[in-house]
Amino acid sequence: MVRIFFALVLVFTGIIVDLGEAKAADTLRLTLNGALARIESNNFLLRASQEGIKQAEIAQLERWGAMLPTVDASGSYNRHLKKPVIFLPEGSPMGRVLELGSDNSFQSNISATFPLFAMPIYRNISLAKTDKAIAVETSRGTRIDIRGSVRLSFANCLLAKESRRVVEQSLQTAMATLENVNNLALQGMVSEYDKVRAEVQVSNLKPMVLQARQGEQVALLTLHSLIGIADTIPINVEGDLESILAQYLTVRPTNNIAENSNLRVLKLQEQRLMRQRRLVNASHYPVLSAFANYQWQTQANDFNFDKYNWVEIALVGIQINVPLFAGFTKYHQAQQLKIGQQRAAWQRSYTEQQVEIQRQALQDQKSAALQSMEASKEAVALAWQGVKIARGRYNAGAGTILELTDAQMAHVQANLNYYKAIFDYIKASVEQDKLEGRE
Repeated sequence: MVRIFFALVLVFTGIIVDLGEAKAADTLRLTLNGALARIESNNFLLRASQEGIKQAEIAQLERWGAMLPTVDASGSYNRHLKKPVIFLPEGSPMGRVLELGSDNSFQSNISATFPLFAMPIYRNISLAKTDKAIAVETSRGTRIDIRGSVRLSFANCLLAKESRRVVEQSLQTAMATLENVNNLALQGMVSEYDKVRAEVQVSNLKPMVLQARQGEQVALLTLHSLIGIADTIPINVEGDLESILAQYLTVRPTNNIAENSNLRVLKLQEQRLMRQRRLVNASHYPVLSAFANYQWQTQANDFNFDKYNWVEIALVGIQINVPLFAGFTKYHQAQQLKIGQQRAAWQRSYTEQQVEIQRQALQDQKSAALQSMEASKEAVALAWQGVKIARGRYNAGAGTILELTDAQMAHVQANLNYYKAIFDYIKASVEQDKLEGRE
């Protein structure tokens, strides 16, 4: 019996996340709503996903920038070590070779290009919108996962506190029983076996209490990390499992996976592949653009800038660029994206099936947890009644110490089973919220 009880405590405390008891004046008293509020600004993973939205918005502005004119300015200076020449016909009075230009030449240039029609730019802007939608949905999915983890972690904290309280109360009861047995032993009213049996029970419960407390400390680090609070700050969670359970019992699930974040991201990724394919196809369209150019130049053999004769040249025009052949590269790129789009559609369909199976499994888990709660609640009442009967029989000399310790252990186990059933229902509800895309 003791081994079974010890194994149960290991199972219960192994998954527990707790914040510990308040022991100092600066202890942070934390409710579930308070914990959820802190993750908005303190959780690093959530903040990273929010930055992803900003990054997508800036990338979208970058794509829009291609619709604006492109303006460039340049300047150059050339020193002619050997001047350009032209060859003249024989008999020319200026000789056969004539040098052109001066030793120094200066030139500045300003050019502008404005797209009038460019299908790739339009497709790129459309692709940027999809990228932003993916970033927004990814951030929403991250928030849903983190908030669900915090809810589950907070419920773990409350389960840890209840488990520790049950084990500590069991130890106190065992110590009281041992004291009573020692008093009776001094009067010669109990056997030496009863005394040894009571001492063994106390000795077996002490390491269980220590392990339950250690489970709280280990779990404390997990919740600190989730809500972004330094582990040096002590926290005391407020509330109880029954209150959280009542919230989930009053809210009916939608039983609809359409808002599942993973499915929505897969659908957006499928759209992105489709728009990438359109972008590749858009490269077959001609590109029409307007341009303007202004030059300012001069040449001289000296550096008397104030005496230079500067010449201005300006022009405007329209240019069209028609792609004719690119070695079938665009065609094969489009075919790859078409196959990728089909693969994404199949992956989304498969994921929908798996999510629906998970949703049904969670429904079954919730039903089983409700039945377990009802049975465990009744077992707690019966086990407590058994403890009172066994204690009365032992005090009257009609029962044995073994009957009393077994009754006490049965009561402890019934309490642990009851709180574990509540936690199982809350856990299944949290997982169903995440599955159905509810924050």
